[in-house]
Amino acid sequence: MSEHPLSWIGVTLGDILRFNYGKSLPERARSGAGFPVYGSNGIVGYHDEPLTDGETLIIGRKGSVGEVHFSPGACFPIDTTYYVDQFHGMPTRYWFYQLKNLGLSELDKATAIPSLNRKDAYRVQVHLSPLNEQKRIADKLDALLARVDACRDRLERVSCILKDFRQAVIADATSGKLTENWRTEHRNVDCNREIEDELTKFCFTDAPCFGDFRFPVSWNVARLGEIAEIVGGITKDSKKQDPAYEELPYLRVANVQRGFFDLSEIKTIRVPQRRIEELLLSRGDILFNEGGDIDKLGRGWVWDGEIERCTFQNHVFRVRLKNERFEPKFFSWYGNLRGAAYFLSVGKQTTNLASINKSLLSALPIVIPPAEEQSEIVRRIEVLFAYADRIESLSKCPDTSRAANTYFAI
Repeated sequence: MSEHPLSWIGVTLGDILRFNYGKSLPERARSGAGFPVYGSNGIVGYHDEPLTDGETLIIGRKGSVGEVHFSPGACFPIDTTYYVDQFHGMPTRYWFYQLKNLGLSELDKATAIPSLNRKDAYRVQVHLSPLNEQKRIADKLDALLARVDACRDRLERVSCILKDFRQAVIADATSGKLTENWRTEHRNVDCNREIEDELTKFCFTDAPCFGDFRFPVSWNVARLGEIAEIVGGITKDSKKQDPAYEELPYLRVANVQRGFFDLSEIKTIRVPQRRIEELLLSRGDILFNEGGDIDKLGRGWVWDGEIERCTFQNHVFRVRLKNERFEPKFFSWYGNLRGAAYFLSVGKQTTNLASINKSLLSALPIVIPPAEEQSEIVRRIEVLFAYADRIESLSKCPDTSRAANTYFAI
């Protein structure tokens, strides 16, 4: 309902509460102990003396305008905030929910730093319920939102579980476990042989970094450079940018993520006409990052023509498989998971940075399932990932503000 009960009184916020100005406190005075120091976006430190002596509401005045925080005890609100510490016997938690529901951030009229004028806040109309009902509302919201928070915690764990699930699927896929039954149905050897007898490992001299990784003896092995053409991208050098060159969108390290592309920001570069054809991306090209931060080392994904006439920079390698029957996604998943330890073991490393060159990428030991099995592996992974995506979409955390809004809008 949009109407409030007849027992609720229509008043302005200024009739009920006083917004006090927070006090300036230099960062050097915000130690790691004592009473919490609140800024407009929450706790920003601690101080040995409080500014308030009991339950306090802190409202963002500058910056995070209209944000509302609850301090259950004495605290120190700084000068980017207002604070309320007198409630005339009314439940503090009731007004915490009420203020959060008022949308004070919409009162910002500043053209530079966001700010909230308390005179504007004072003019906001509120409906004041009787004291006993305020307590009931506060208790109900405390109980309800505690359950919502517990649900949120559980749902947030779902994302971690699904991440582990996807990793496990790729691990099984690249070791042959995911298609054990498929091989049993399709092989022309004695089906009574034990699966364990069919596993082998790399015999390359640089294989120790793969640990106990095992895979079917029916799979071939090679170096990546033996089955693919590997090239580096174009160097972004403004001094060599001729206005006569064609301007093309290009992928940077930031665009090439582990298992997907982030295309939210695409930059352009001028490419000499004689090099355009050799540097254009085609569907099925696998991208590998040269490195940078360790988490970027060797990560990548498969290009599917998301942008027309797109190229790539020199910190990204393009891997184009020579056999058209091979599945690029299989080798990209393999590189993202199995290749990670190899890249770390052979790459050039400094503090928190790592990189690989074309030669090291070319030497990556890889497994090569038969083409038909590669297709089956990709199909099964995509089916399982689709299930995981569906579960993830259903487990998005609820908006807790809706619960409070329900009580104050009736």
